[in-house]
Amino acid sequence: MGFVHLQVASAYDLLSSTAAIDGIIEKAQQFHYPAVAITDHNVMYGVIEFYQKCRAADIKPIIGMTISVEGVTQPLETFELLLLAKTTQGYRNLLKISSAIETREEQVLPLKWLESYQEGLLFFSPGETGEIERLIRQGMMEDARIVVSKWQEIAGESGFYMTLQKENPAYEAIRDFCENEQLPTVATKNVQYLEPKGVRSTEILRAIRDNETVAWHNLPTAGGAYFAGPEEMERLFVTPFEQEALRRAGEIAELCHVDIAMDQHLLPKFPLAPGFEAGPVLKDLCHEALLKRVANPDAVYWERLNYELQVIQDMGFSDYFLIVWDVMKYSLENGILTGPGRGSAAGSLVSYVLQITDVDPIQYQLLFERFLNPERITMPDIDLDFPDNRRDEVISYVVSKYGTQHVAQIGTFGTLAAKAAVRDTARTFGLNATQLADWSKLIPRELGITLTRAHEQSSALQRHIISSEQNQLIWEIATEIEGLPRHISTHAAGVVISDSPLVDQIALQKGSGDALLTQFAMGELEQIGLLKMDFLGLRNLTLLDRTLKNVNYTRKISLTLQDIPLDDAKTLQIFQKGDTTGIFQFESDGIRRVLKHLRPTSFEDIVATNALYRPGPMEQIDTFIARKHGKQDIVYPHPDLEPILGVTYGIIVYQEQIIQVASQMAGFSLGEADLLRRAVSKKKADVLEQERIHFVSGASAKGYTEASANQVYDLIVRFANYGFNRSHAVAYSKIAFQLAYLKANYPAAFMASLLSAVIGNDDKISQYITEAKNYGIKMRGPSINQSYYHFQVEADAIRFSLRVIRKIPSKFALAIVNERKNEPFRDFFDFCERMPQKQLTKQVLEALIYAGCFDEFGKDRATYIASMDAALQYVSLLGDDEKGINLFTTDDELFSKMKPKYRESSPLPLDEKLEKEKEYVGQYVSAHPVTFYQEKLRALDITALSQIKVGKTYQLAVYVHAIKTIRTKKGESMCFLTLSDDSREISAVMFPETYRKYTDLAQKGLILLIQAKVDQRNGELQLVIHKAENVKDVETPKRAFLRVKTASEFEILKPILLANRGDISVILHDEATKKTTQLQPKFSINGSPETAKAITELLGEGNFIIR
Repeated sequence: MGFVHLQVASAYDLLSSTAAIDGIIEKAQQFHYPAVAITDHNVMYGVIEFYQKCRAADIKPIIGMTISVEGVTQPLETFELLLLAKTTQGYRNLLKISSAIETREEQVLPLKWLESYQEGLLFFSPGETGEIERLIRQGMMEDARIVVSKWQEIAGESGFYMTLQKENPAYEAIRDFCENEQLPTVATKNVQYLEPKGVRSTEILRAIRDNETVAWHNLPTAGGAYFAGPEEMERLFVTPFEQEALRRAGEIAELCHVDIAMDQHLLPKFPLAPGFEAGPVLKDLCHEALLKRVANPDAVYWERLNYELQVIQDMGFSDYFLIVWDVMKYSLENGILTGPGRGSAAGSLVSYVLQITDVDPIQYQLLFERFLNPERITMPDIDLDFPDNRRDEVISYVVSKYGTQHVAQIGTFGTLAAKAAVRDTARTFGLNATQLADWSKLIPRELGITLTRAHEQSSALQRHIISSEQNQLIWEIATEIEGLPRHISTHAAGVVISDSPLVDQIALQKGSGDALLTQFAMGELEQIGLLKMDFLGLRNLTLLDRTLKNVNYTRKISLTLQDIPLDDAKTLQIFQKGDTTGIFQFESDGIRRVLKHLRPTSFEDIVATNALYRPGPMEQIDTFIARKHGKQDIVYPHPDLEPILGVTYGIIVYQEQIIQVASQMAGFSLGEADLLRRAVSKKKADVLEQERIHFVSGASAKGYTEASANQVYDLIVRFANYGFNRSHAVAYSKIAFQLAYLKANYPAAFMASLLSAVIGNDDKISQYITEAKNYGIKMRGPSINQSYYHFQVEADAIRFSLRVIRKIPSKFALAIVNERKNEPFRDFFDFCERMPQKQLTKQVLEALIYAGCFDEFGKDRATYIASMDAALQYVSLLGDDEKGINLFTTDDELFSKMKPKYRESSPLPLDEKLEKEKEYVGQYVSAHPVTFYQEKLRALDITALSQIKVGKTYQLAVYVHAIKTIRTKKGESMCFLTLSDDSREISAVMFPETYRKYTDLAQKGLILLIQAKVDQRNGELQLVIHKAENVKDVETPKRAFLRVKTASEFEILKPILLANRGDISVILHDEATKKTTQLQPKFSINGSPETAKAITELLGEGNFIIR
C-alpha cells in the first residue's frame, strides 16, 4: 500500500477543522486512497460515522486520536501525541483514553495513565505540537532523545514513530534528527481542511471558538494543512529517507485492523439476589400487581398478561422491564409524578400493571404487538415522562443504583445552521450588534433554511452580499462552515445503561449533573446495541403536579389523578368551547377551532382529535365531524369492520386499527398485521403488490370476496402513512384531560400554576392574567408577607410571585419566604434588618419597592424609595452578626435613637407608578395603562372590550401589546395587533390602506383611541381597525349638562335641542326620577350664546352648563 493520510482532523474536532467526514471520504475516493485516518483532538465524536462511511465506500478506516499529554522532560507543560489503533483492543483503549481526558478538570493525560492504555496502539510524535519537535527547535537534542526513549519504552521500539510534515517550519532540523537517530519516520500532512483555500474558513472557525476577531482583509488565501493527493506528496518528499517515510504511511495502514462491533444486544441485567432470575421475578411481580391494578380481573386480562410475559421472556427483555419498573417505583415512592405513558409502550398490560404506564390497554383496545412484535425482534423502547423540575432526581437515582461507569446521558451535536454561520462569521469580522441584526433579518425565517435557499429567495440578501468586499467574504466563509458541528450538549431525554463499564463500548465526557455524557450521538449508540432509555422532563407534568398540590393545600382535600373521571361534563365543556389555553397538545389556534366544530362529548373524541390534528390525517377532520353530528352517513369498508372502526365513525385514524383490520379480514396474527402495516407504509411498488397478494389470499381463505379484499387493502395502503399511534394518543390525551379537569373545576389553582410555569415570559404571563380575569379570578400584586416563590392561590384570587420580580435573585426570594416563617415582617425597616446584608442591595430593595411589595405597610412607594438609603446605612452598621435581635423594636434608648425614620415624599404619579411596575414585574399590577386617561375617556363614548358584539362598530380605548407586520401577495404592508383594555385582550388587524395612514401609531406600548368593526376569524373575535389616534393627542370633547324637573319639561326642551344641532353631546338629569342619561346623538347641540340663552330661559339659571 502506498502513501495514505494518517493525520486528519475532522470537523468533529469542534471549531478547529472544516474537514467534514463526507468530504474526507470523497477526497480519499478522488485520489484512490485505499485507507484514511481520523485523528481528532482528545475526542472520538466522529469515529462511528467515519468508520461506517469508510466501510460503505470500501475504504479502510484507520481510527486514531491526537491527545493532550503531560511532558516527559517538562512535566508542567502540555504537548500533543498522535495515537492510532492497531487492533480492536487499541480502539477500546482510545475510548478509555478519551474518556479519561474528557472527565478530568485539566483535560491532560498523565504519563502513568498512558502506560496503562498502550496495548494495541501505535504512538507518533505529531509535529509542531509535540515535545520532541519543540526540543529540536530549541536545540536541546539530548532532551529530545530522552523523550524518544520514553515513548519507545511505553509503546515498544516498533510502536513509536516520528512524523514529517513539509509545512512544519522546523522541517529540516526534525528530518535530520530522525535520520541521524535512525528513527522510524512517517510522512504525514496534518490535515485540517480539504483544499488549500480552506485555511481561511478554518481560521474563522477557530476565531469563533476563541471568541476573537480577525483582520478579515489579512486572512490567508491558501494554507498547507490540506488533503493532498499521492502525486503531490511524492513531489514533496524526494530524498530516499523521505520516500521511505512516504511508504511507511502505507505500511502502517496495513498494520491497522479495527473491527467495531455493531448491532449487539447489550442489555443490562437487573440486580437480583443469587438464585433469582429476571423472568420468574417479573412474572410473580406482574401477577401480584394485576390484582392490585384491576378489580376482579377476568380471563381476558390473565391471558393477555401471560402472553405478554412469554413474549418478553422469549425476546430476552425481562431485565429491561424490571429496570424500568424499578425507576418508576422509586419515582412513585418519592412523590415524583409520572406520565401515563408515551408511544406504543402504553399498549402493554405488563407496563400498566407495573405502573410504568397508566392506561389500561384492555379498556382502550391497545395492541401489545404495536410495542413488541414477536415476529420482528427489535429493542424495546419505553419512554418515561417526569416533571421537568424533578427529572434530574430520577437520573441521579439511576446513576447511584448502577454506578457512574454504567449510566450516561446521551450527547447531541449542535451545528452551524444558516443564520448562526452568518452571524458567527460576521462577529469574527468585528461587526457590531446592529450590523449582525441586519444580516439576521435577511435570512428568511423558515425551518431548516439553508444559505443556498436563502440566497435564492431573497433579492435583498443578494444585494447586501454584493454591496461590499467584506460582505462577499462573510457570505463565502459562512457557506463553507454551514452545517459543521459547533458544540456537544446533553440530549433532552436520552440515557444509556450498560452492564459492563460503558467505556468498553463508547467514549464518555463530563456531563452537567451526576451522570457522564456520551461522546456518541443517539443513533450511533443504538447501532452499537446499547440500551437507550428516554427520561423526558415535561413542563405539563410539572404544571399538573403543582396544580394538584395547590388544590389539595387550599381546599384541604386529597385529590389524586386517579380521582379524575374521564367523563366529567365541565371538563368536556372546556374542550367544546376550545377554552384550552394551558392544556397540553390542545393550545394551538388550529386545534381549538377543530374542538369548537367537533364539540367532543367523550374522552374518545378527544383522543381522536389529538390523533387527527396532524399533517395527513387532517384531511379526514371534516368528514369525522360531519359523521359525528349526523350530517353524513357512517360508512364502513365492510360490515365486519364496524367493531374496529365504530369509535371513529368508520374512518381509519389509528395504526392499531390498520393492524386489527388486517387481522380481521385476512386472518393475520397481530404480529403479521403489524409487519404488513410497516411494509406498505414505505410505499414501494414491488412490496405493495407482494403484500396485496398476501392480504387478498388471506381474506379469500376467510370467505371475503376478492373485490372486498382489494377495497380494504387499498384503504390500508392509503392510511398506513397517516394512521397515528393510538397508544400514544390515549396516553397524552389523558394528561390533557386531567389538566382540563383541574382548569374547569379549580380554575384559580390551575391558573396560578400555569403562571408559575411561564415566569420569565412577560407576554405569556399577560395572556394568562387576562384568561384568569375572564374566569373572574382577581390578581393581587406582590406582597412581602403574602407572596411566595410561585404564584399562589388566595381564596378567589391569585397572588403574584416573588420570583417574577426582576433583579430579585431566586435565592433571595426563597430567603424572604423562609425568614417569614419565624414571624411576618412588621414594616419596611424590620424587613431590612432581618434579611441577609450581603444580599440586600439597593438594586434589590428598589425592585421590591417598585413592585409594590411594601404597600401593605401604608406608606407610598416614593416614601420607601426616599427612606431606602437610611435603612441600608443603618443595617450596614449592625452587621450580619446582630441579625435576629430585632433592634428596631428594642426598648434600649441608644437603638431607639438610631432607628431610621421614614422620609415622607410626595406620592408617585400614577403613570410613573405603573411604568415602574411594568419595568420590574413585567406587568401593570395596580391598574391597566388605559386608566392613565380615565378622566379624558369618561367624556368619550367608549365601549369596554368585554361588551363588544360581532358585526358592530365601536370606539375603543386600547393598549398595544404586540405588533406583527406582514406583506400581502401584492407586496403591501399590513399588521396584526394584540390589544387590551382592563376588561379583556383581543386581536386586531390594520389592512394595507389603514396601515399606511396609521403606521406611526402601530407601535407596542401606545394607548390608542380606535374606531373598529368587530369581525369573527377562526372562531375568535377580531377587530378591523378603520381609524386610530394616540389618546395623548385626543382633545376631550365638551359636554352639555342639563337638569329638568319633569318629563313634560323635557318634551318642551326637545325642539330647542333639535333646532340648535352641533357636536356637543347632552347629559340629562331628571330631578323627578333621579336618573342621569346621555341623550342620543341627534340631540347634540352647538355651543353658541343663542343656544345657551334659549335653554337657560326654559330651565332657569343653574340648570345648564357646558364644560
